[in-house]
Amino acid sequence: MRWSHPTKGILAPAAFLDTAADMGILKRIDEIVFSSLHGVMSRFDDARVDVPRVAVNVSAARLADPSFIHDIKSSGVDPARLTVEILESVYLDRMGDVVRWTIDELDELGVTVALDDFGTGHASVRALLAIRPAILKIDRHFIQPVVMDPSTRPLVASIICIGKGLSMRVVAEGVETEEHARIVGEMGCDYLQGFYFGRPMSESDLSVRLVETGGKFFSGVNWEPNREDTDKARRTV
Repeated sequence: MRWSHPTKGILAPAAFLDTAADMGILKRIDEIVFSSLHGVMSRFDDARVDVPRVAVNVSAARLADPSFIHDIKSSGVDPARLTVEILESVYLDRMGDVVRWTIDELDELGVTVALDDFGTGHASVRALLAIRPAILKIDRHFIQPVVMDPSTRPLVASIICIGKGLSMRVVAEGVETEEHARIVGEMGCDYLQGFYFGRPMSESDLSVRLVETGGKFFSGVNWEPNREDTDKARRTV
């Protein structure tokens, strides 16, 4: 989601979501996103471009809205191809019954739940156990210093260990260089995400890129994960 501002150009969500929340239009934004998903995925399928899943960030207010599950069901998107990313701050130990019901319904539908920006909020391990996301995403602010400041690596390793101990797949956000990719890959992250692999782009630009490359968006990281399951995917955009 981007805002085409008349004077400032293309703005990322961080520049306008707080204002959207104050205006009470976050639900409408979410509805627009979910209503577009089926068409987006269908166009990729028709072009024979393999896009196995799409991930959507979800606001706290939407998790507490019973109509959220209806929006997913009515979107026409195969739930097995959908990941819902929730911010860690959504579920501070005050998770309500409606949010708990929503998460249970997502699991029942087969939607993958990812916990975004882990480490930036104040959630307890008890809350993490209650949510049990399939994917744990380590915030970019923990990943970016690991190249220049080795003393930050034990913290990242601890977060990876927590995720692995709870049978979660771990994503490193904010991978901006090959050295980032090598370090966090060797530390045990399952997926890497960041500008090193690609910048945000439109649906049409992504489709052209994937058609031209035969569906392989990126290649070029010269490292091998130091684990037995090297046949699994390791990189994502």
